[in-house]
Amino acid sequence: AGWPLAAEIPIDVDVLCRFQLKTSGADRGCHLLQTSSEARRKKGNNLTSRPVIALQPLADPASRKAGICLSQVIPDAWTRPLEEIIQHYGEDGWCLLGSMGGWSSNCSVSRKSRDIIPYIQILGERYESDLADRMNRDTASPVTLTFSDGRTLRTRDHGYPLDDVYCFVNGWYKPPDHPDRRALMNFSYLEEVSDKACSHLEKILPEYHSLSASSLSDESTIDEATIDVAVATSGLLHVPDIVVRGMMVHAAVKCVMRGGGRGAVCDIANCAARACLDDANHVLYTQRGECKKMTP
Repeated sequence: AGWPLAAEIPIDVDVLCRFQLKTSGADRGCHLLQTSSEARRKKGNNLTSRPVIALQPLADPASRKAGICLSQVIPDAWTRPLEEIIQHYGEDGWCLLGSMGGWSSNCSVSRKSRDIIPYIQILGERYESDLADRMNRDTASPVTLTFSDGRTLRTRDHGYPLDDVYCFVNGWYKPPDHPDRRALMNFSYLEEVSDKACSHLEKILPEYHSLSASSLSDESTIDEATIDVAVATSGLLHVPDIVVRGMMVHAAVKCVMRGGGRGAVCDIANCAARACLDDANHVLYTQRGECKKMTP
C-alpha cells in the first residue's frame, strides 16, 4: 500500500511534538518552519472579538526597532491577506509578525539594516546548542526521502526533517563549493536571489496574493504529521506532493511578508548557512563539519 494522505493520519501534531521533545531532546523552536502549535501560542487567540485592523496600534518605537511592530498578532491580522495588512500599516511584514518569534523579528532587523550576518549568527548560536548534539550523535542515522519526480534526499535531522525538505524543495541548498553559498551572505545578492525565487512562486501558486499569516499553520498541520511519523517509523519515506506544495506555500508566505514584491527572504540565507548538498542529494551539515561555516 502507498503512503496515506496526511489528512488520513489520525495524529495530534502537538502530542507528536511533545513526544519528540522527550525522546530526541530536540528543541522544536529551533527550526526554519513555523509550526501550527507555535502559531496557536503566538497569535493572540484568547480574544473574543474580531476587531478591525485600525484598532490595533503599532508598538512603541523601541519595539519596532527590535523588529516587533505589533505587540501581538490578533485574529483579524492573522487571517487577513498579508498584502492587505502590510498595505494598511506601511510596515515590513516581518516586523508586523515580529511578536511571533525571533525568526521574524530578527529577520526584520536584518532587512532594515541590510545585513544578514547578525541574523545568521543569532540562529547559529541556537543551532550550536540544539542541533550540534543531535547531528553528531550515533542516532543521527540517514533517512532517505523520495519524491514523485524521481529525486531523493537523504537527511539526518530526526528532530525536524521538514527543514531539509523545505530548503531542498525550494532549491535553497547548494553544493559545498557553490559560489552562491557565500555570496548569499551579501545582502544585495540575497535580495536578487529572493526576488527570483518569489517571482517563480508567484507564477505557480494561484493563491499567492491572498496568503495570510494563518497559511503558515494551515500548511504545517498537514506537513508535520506526514513527515514526522514516517521518519520515526521507516528508513525510507516517500514525500507526498501535498507536502512538496506545502513547502512552496510556506516559502511564498515569507515572500509576501516582504511587502512591495521585493526584498530579502532570510530563510534562503539560513538554508545556505545550515547545510549544503552533495551530488547524490545527501544533506551535508555545517554542524557536522561537512560544509564550510558561512559566518565569522
